[in-house]
Amino acid sequence: MSMLTSPSELARGTARLIEDLSQGAGGLYALIDQSVVPSTLRAAMDDFGERQEFLRPGMTPSWHTPVLISLQGFTPARQLRFALFVSETLPYANALSLLKTEQPPEQFLKSLCVRSRVELVGGMTAVLRWFDGRCLASLPGILTPDQWTFLRMPVTSWRYVDRQGAWQEVKIDGSFSGLDTLRLSQEQEDALVGDGVPDAVLDQLLSRFHPALDGLLPPQQYELVMTHLSKLPAVERMDVSRAADALFDSLLALV
Repeated sequence: MSMLTSPSELARGTARLIEDLSQGAGGLYALIDQSVVPSTLRAAMDDFGERQEFLRPGMTPSWHTPVLISLQGFTPARQLRFALFVSETLPYANALSLLKTEQPPEQFLKSLCVRSRVELVGGMTAVLRWFDGRCLASLPGILTPDQWTFLRMPVTSWRYVDRQGAWQEVKIDGSFSGLDTLRLSQEQEDALVGDGVPDAVLDQLLSRFHPALDGLLPPQQYELVMTHLSKLPAVERMDVSRAADALFDSLLALV
């Protein structure tokens, strides 16, 4: 798959998708992970109309929660303006999805809340970051078929931006799952944690302004970290802080 290197290419693809998905019955929404939106651009999101944050019960809204923006009734000019905004802000952030549903707005919001909450072994609860394209891509191989079906049930069409900054489609087959919540086994929890370690290590290296990452696009940064992370012992690799410390030194040799 080719890597998108131009925000305008993502903008054109986004505008076409919004236009295509707006056809027919159902409501169309943009889902954005606000945690990656630069603080200087957050106010601009208010210009696109109705927005709702979905959270687990008891959580306080913040810029670390995902936001749902209704795209219903957008004119072609407004579609393009929105597409330009997200392509310039989120081209590699894995933080943008387009969701279409036949559920009423309040029911859809509730459905997403339920699916962002998972129960862990021992009764603890956590947020399942399926709205992050990096996590979403791994879920079909981690969740059971019933769990994966449950996650997709409220949606009739689902597109998301992947790690390379390209649009991908989640296949919706219309199946029904009898689940009412997502409960993870220890093996599933371990798999999700392991899947997220490289990105967590990368985030730490970026926060330290590691010079080896300068000039690289986010997918290239990830591949560099993955290559060096795979050389560490398993115990050290799974400890984010220890792994970041080890890679900080080893990557300096590349500069």
